[in-house]
Amino acid sequence: MVGTLTQGAAKYPVTEICLHTSATSATWWQGKSAGQMRDEIRIWHTRDRGWNDIGYHYVIAPDGTVAVGRPLSVVPAQVEGHNRGVIGICMVPIKDVTKISRFEDWYTPAQRDSVERLIRDIRKMAAIKKISGHNEYAAKLCPGFKVVSKDWMP
Repeated sequence: MVGTLTQGAAKYPVTEICLHTSATSATWWQGKSAGQMRDEIRIWHTRDRGWNDIGYHYVIAPDGTVAVGRPLSVVPAQVEGHNRGVIGICMVPIKDVTKISRFEDWYTPAQRDSVERLIRDIRKMAAIKKISGHNEYAAKLCPGFKVVSKDWMP
């Protein structure tokens, strides 16, 4: 049975998952744990952007380790004008994302496994209708590939 995960005081129903890239250099992640990466992104979002927390719910390191960001019950800050009822998942690329191509060009098999597992787990808590990429809502390369819902929600 699918749960009814909601976000914020207004209890927006969660119906979408949006995939992102950390837009970091090809070597930024080396020597850092997933938690350290998450913490550094949190600093960028709070200090540099003035947000109250990291914008994403999850950060996935190249080794597939998942670090938790915002609580799922909190509206993210991940796509301007498109945050309510969305779970934000950020992946740390192993190469500089320079164009829209394929998942495998920027991320590892371990990251794919972690994203797929997270999507399965979230779908048990919420009636997810769509998996999207940031580039669907903004003129950005993020996450580096075109996200097709049916590819992630068989």
